[in-house]
Amino acid sequence: MKTKMLTLLFAAGLTVAAAVPQVSNVAMTQYGKCKITYTLSEAPGIVTFDILTNGVSIGAQNLTNAVGDVNRLVQPGTRAIQWNASKIWPGHKFRTPCVTAQVTVWPTNEPPDWLAVDLTKADYPVTYYASEAALPWGSIWENPTYKGDVMLMRRIPASHVLSFMGSPESEENHLADGRETRRMCTLTNDFYIGIYPMTFRQFSLLSDPTSTEARLSPVVGQSYNMLRYDAVGNYHNAALPVNFPTTSRTFVGRDSLLQSWRTKTGLTLDLPTSAQWEFACRCGTDTPLYNGPHTMVNLNLISNPYYANYEVGQRGSNGWHLFDMIGNVYEWCLDYFEVNIPADAVTDPLGPASHPQIARKIRGFHNSLNHKRAAFFTDSVYTTQQGDIGFRLCITLP
Repeated sequence: MKTKMLTLLFAAGLTVAAAVPQVSNVAMTQYGKCKITYTLSEAPGIVTFDILTNGVSIGAQNLTNAVGDVNRLVQPGTRAIQWNASKIWPGHKFRTPCVTAQVTVWPTNEPPDWLAVDLTKADYPVTYYASEAALPWGSIWENPTYKGDVMLMRRIPASHVLSFMGSPESEENHLADGRETRRMCTLTNDFYIGIYPMTFRQFSLLSDPTSTEARLSPVVGQSYNMLRYDAVGNYHNAALPVNFPTTSRTFVGRDSLLQSWRTKTGLTLDLPTSAQWEFACRCGTDTPLYNGPHTMVNLNLISNPYYANYEVGQRGSNGWHLFDMIGNVYEWCLDYFEVNIPADAVTDPLGPASHPQIARKIRGFHNSLNHKRAAFFTDSVYTTQQGDIGFRLCITLP
């Protein structure tokens, strides 16, 4: 069972542990078209399940048609899962006690590896899956569903992992202005991040689930200001943006795109910090690219290596199934732009508190092959609506 002590609450000088969700009374009450019941107590939790034969899983790929109180955040009470075994796993006989159901509850601060939002449904349902095999839309590679109809996010295991940011001075094309200063970095929390930069189709579906927009290239032309402060256009030239990091870490303007998407999905969606972006891009590697040295072969680019705005997912992913982290389009990060970064070790860096031109970091793309590297970033003013700047969404876990 996936259980973990939740965030400690401090009140009146006392330390009180938050409730941990518990599951009990698991039973399979019918077969063929199976009904699995269970009791969830103590606190809400994310529920997944498995079917075991003689104690061995039948494989998550055989469970993808399950519905009910599964693969989502569930409130305490007596709950049920429906699984049509006859349809997805035909020809198999069920005999107790050889066949058993296993229900797992995940605390909300330690959720499964995969989060998906179905953008084609008006209520934008959010579901969670413990493995790629469990995804009901099929495997990720070359699957257009995840480029358009479904926004899929991967949980990045970053909590208290010591890693490098920047690049060594010996790295080819290392920038000497201090923006790539080598330093140790620790992030306090895991986070989810989109496996692709958001595409035109996903962007359109977040406004209207019936949209016929079909482009699977990254959506561009959305400024930092529109994303985090004002998408309506009232203040583009008259007011400062939401002044991350001096405001609340998660605060966005009421007229922002992010506020609209948070309301629709119930998720605290945001842009990643530069540190989160680089940690996710590198996937534990320490080379210029996440899949090796700085060469065009390892980038696995399509025909034109300097071209932006092609369909996402046209090159290999990193080890966390994140695509287009290097190449395709720039991606907005939360932080203000900076150079002359000190070499001191940092925890959860948020960047400087201001910038004279209110320029924010953008990462992941450059017209020059020399700057297609995990450590590289440049800048753009917060109101910029440019044809080669996109973004991918992030959720920082508690």
